[in-house]
Amino acid sequence: MKKAFGIVLLCLSVLLVPSYGWPKTVRIAVMQWKVNSPGDMEFIKSAMADMLASRLGANQSVEVIGPESVKAALGDKVDLTEHGAIEAGKKLKADYVLYGSLTVLGSSVSLDAKLLNVKDGAVSPLYSKGAGMDSVISMTDKLATDTLAVAVAAPVAAAPIAGAVTAETLKPEIKSEPKPVPIIKAEPQEGPKDSFIIKPKEGPKPVSWRSKPFDGVYTAILSADLNKDGVKELFILSPTNLVIAKQKDDGIEVVKEIKETGGAKNVAISAIDSDRDGSMELYVSKVLNNRPYTSIIEFKDNDYKTTVTGIEWLVRTVDASNEAVLVGQKFRKGDGFYGPLTILKKEGAKVAEKGRYEIELPKKTDIYRFEVFSFSGESPELVVLDERGYIKLYKKDGKGKWEQSFKSRDYYGGTLNPIILADDRPGTTETESVPLESRFYRADFNKDGKLELIIKRNVPGGLGRYSERPGSYKDGQILSLSWDEGGEDMLRENWKTRPTEGFIEDFFINDGGAEGAREMTLLVVEGTGSLTGRPKSYILSYRVSL
Repeated sequence: MKKAFGIVLLCLSVLLVPSYGWPKTVRIAVMQWKVNSPGDMEFIKSAMADMLASRLGANQSVEVIGPESVKAALGDKVDLTEHGAIEAGKKLKADYVLYGSLTVLGSSVSLDAKLLNVKDGAVSPLYSKGAGMDSVISMTDKLATDTLAVAVAAPVAAAPIAGAVTAETLKPEIKSEPKPVPIIKAEPQEGPKDSFIIKPKEGPKPVSWRSKPFDGVYTAILSADLNKDGVKELFILSPTNLVIAKQKDDGIEVVKEIKETGGAKNVAISAIDSDRDGSMELYVSKVLNNRPYTSIIEFKDNDYKTTVTGIEWLVRTVDASNEAVLVGQKFRKGDGFYGPLTILKKEGAKVAEKGRYEIELPKKTDIYRFEVFSFSGESPELVVLDERGYIKLYKKDGKGKWEQSFKSRDYYGGTLNPIILADDRPGTTETESVPLESRFYRADFNKDGKLELIIKRNVPGGLGRYSERPGSYKDGQILSLSWDEGGEDMLRENWKTRPTEGFIEDFFINDGGAEGAREMTLLVVEGTGSLTGRPKSYILSYRVSL
C-alpha cells in the first residue's frame, strides 16, 4: 500500500507541475528523505521528496531531478550523506542536490535539510519546525521557498500547485480538552447571524445543540426504540464499546455501556426487527481474527442484553424495495469483502440465510458503500461511493447487469474506521486495513417530489488527497445533492452545512414530527491530526427546515 501511495503521489506531482516552455537554468536533484520516528512512517520518505520536486519544478528556471532518477543513477543503496550528495550531483550533472531528514518526537516535527552546491561544495543548511503531521505540507512549502532563494539568482517563491492543499489550510487548531462526565450537557448553538445550513436563499435557522466532548474515536451512531417506550435511544459505537444513551432537550444521559471483552473489534451498527416479532434488534458488526463475529443486542427483562454472538456476516439494513431487510456480506483476509449480498433473518438464538439479495454489487463495492433509488430518472439506480470517495452511478443494461453511467468530479465521504487485518504467520507483525464508510441517505428535503442524496464530505489533513488513505481529517460537512442533467458535473448542490470542528464519522436523519422539520444528528471526531494521540468525539444535532 505504501508503494502504491508513492506511485500515486509521484503521478500527481508530474501532472500538476506546469511546463512553461522556458529554458531551465538550474538543475536541482532531490534525494529521498530520511525519517526519524518511533512509529512506522516510512511512506513519508518518497512523499516528501515528491512534494518538493513538484514545488521546485513549478519555478520556470528550475529543472528537477526526482528521487527515482537519483536512485536509477546510484543504484538501490543511495548514500544519504554529503558524500553521497556530491556523488549524485556529479553523475546527474546537477547544480544543486537537496537532501535531509524529517524527525518526529512526540508532538514536535522538525525538518533538517541541506542544499549542496555541486560546483564548489558549499552546503546551505535549511531548517523548519512544526507541530503535528498537519504541519508537514507547510514545512515543505517553506523548504521549497528557501531552496529557491539560494539556488535561483532572482528568488521566486514556489508556486502553489493547482488544487493542492496549502499551508494556510493546514494550520493546527488548539482546542481545550474538558473531562468526560456521565451526563453530557448540551451547548446551545444558535448563532445570531449565520445559519448552520448554507444555500442560495437562506431559510429558517435550525435549533441545534452540541454535546460536551468525550474521549476516544467513536465510529458509528444511530437511534432506535429497542425498549418500546415510544422514545428512540442513541446507540454510539467505538471499536471497543457501545454506549446507549437517552437524548434530552438539555443534553444526553448515558443509560448503559457495553464493553467488548472478547478481543473483537466493533465496526458498524444497524437496527431492524428482522424476525417481525414487534421488537427491534440492534446488530453490532464485529471482526475477530480477521473474520466477522457479529452480535445482536435486544431489550430483555428490563435490560439491554447480548442475545446472539458469533454471526459470520457483516450486516446492515437495506430498504431499496420499500421494505427494510437485513443483509450480510462475507469478509476474510486476502479478499476483504467478498461474495453476494445475502438476506438474513433472526430465528430464535441464531441468524438464518434466506437467499441471495436482489442487488448484485459491482466489483470493489461493499455492503456499506451503496444505496439504490431513482436519482437521475424514473428507473432505480445503484449509487456507489468508491474507494477514493467519488460517487458513481450504475444503470442496468439489457442483460440486467449494472453498468457505470456516471462518476463525480468531486470527492465525498472520508472515514477513520478501518478493519485492521493482522498477519497470522508466526513471527510477523505486518498489518493491512480495509476502511469502512458510514452510510449516506436518500431524502426529499425540499419536497419537490425528487429524491436527494444526503452525504458527508470530510477534508483530509496531513498530506491531504495526496495520501491514498488519509490518517487524519480537519473538518466535515453534510451536503444535499440532486441530479442535474444539464449541469457540468450533473450533481447539483442544493445546500450544505457549515464546516464542523473536526470530521464527521457518521450521521443519521430522523423525521421532525408535526412541525415538518427533520433532525440531523452528527457524530464528530476532532484532534486526529495531533501527534498527542488524544482525539475527542462529540455529538451535534440540529433541525433543518428548508
